[in-house]
Amino acid sequence: MSLFIEDTNPNNEIISILKEPSDPTDDQIAALQEDIENLKNKHQEDKFMWFVSGIALLDIVALLHVDNWTGPLVIGLIELIAIIVMANRCKVEVVAPLIDKIIGGIGSFNWKKSKEDED
Repeated sequence: MSLFIEDTNPNNEIISILKEPSDPTDDQIAALQEDIENLKNKHQEDKFMWFVSGIALLDIVALLHVDNWTGPLVIGLIELIAIIVMANRCKVEVVAPLIDKIIGGIGSFNWKKSKEDED
């Protein structure tokens, strides 16, 4: 009987590599990569906020001269679609859940009249 058990797991080599102490330069590289990702995300959010601000300014100028209510309604729907598309392109994660809640609320509304309402 042998006192030593032979290790036949091929993953142990990978585990031993992962357990090795990391080099300080590796830690610096990882921190810099994380900083770059954070800066990219902030830049995308800033771009989205400038887009929304520009739409708001255009609304103020354009909607002052509209005589009826259908113009602002149509413009608002088109702008909502533009904001959703821009939020997706800018990877703003805050807008998507809000839109899901709004659309989910509209979808759960009972648009058809019940039989009791018809009588």
